[in-house]
Amino acid sequence: MYNLLISVSASVSSFLILWFSLGGTDYRPVAFVAAIGLFFGLNYFLSKRIIKKIESLMSQVGKDIQNQRFEKAIKSLKAGSSLGKWQFFVKSQLNSQIGSIYYLMRDDENAFNYLKDGFSKHWVAMGMLAVIYMKRKQKDLMTGTFEKAVKGSPKESLIWSLYAYCLLKEGARDKALEVLSRGLKKLPDDEKLKANMTAVSNKERMKMKNYGEMWTQFYLEKVPPAAGQKIPHYLQALAGGRRRIIRR
Repeated sequence: MYNLLISVSASVSSFLILWFSLGGTDYRPVAFVAAIGLFFGLNYFLSKRIIKKIESLMSQVGKDIQNQRFEKAIKSLKAGSSLGKWQFFVKSQLNSQIGSIYYLMRDDENAFNYLKDGFSKHWVAMGMLAVIYMKRKQKDLMTGTFEKAVKGSPKESLIWSLYAYCLLKEGARDKALEVLSRGLKKLPDDEKLKANMTAVSNKERMKMKNYGEMWTQFYLEKVPPAAGQKIPHYLQALAGGRRRIIRR
């Protein structure tokens, strides 16, 4: 946002200065080329600066999560939300991170407040939001959230299976089969999706444990590790030290 405004303002100003200062008409196209170059160069520089700040923030958050200092991690992420004024999608991505941590702390109310304003391509956070809608008996909102999640991350096997699993819990077996079929069109060689397709077709339990820790974070079957145990890999991953930041 601020990055874009600064880049546009600087490029327009340079264009006008060059346009009126260049004497000959033949040289005026230089003004246009220079303005475009300034826009992209300045926007890249400013975006890079914000991304470095976010990476530094996420590195510290990762350390806090690994040491189970969840409240401190959330506080740092909330403070970092101010960076959203500078870069598009930053705030929504941080909202997804905050909401995911609250969800893992079993604080669904606070989790919901952040997940609903999260980033649609953060499929884990979108899956958590959909599960909350399911618990609240808001089936249409659950379905709509899952549709955004599979559209944003069509190559993630678990989100397709989670979608089908929740539909089954709602008694919609045919729709669950349809979702798994759609998932297999995107991931035709995915053995986990194939196993779940077979299970649902045979009216058996879905084989969600095949996804390991990534499945347990949704708290729909297995009870999570007790406090004091080594922090699970999936919880460490939420810190996003290596998570891709969307640039725009």
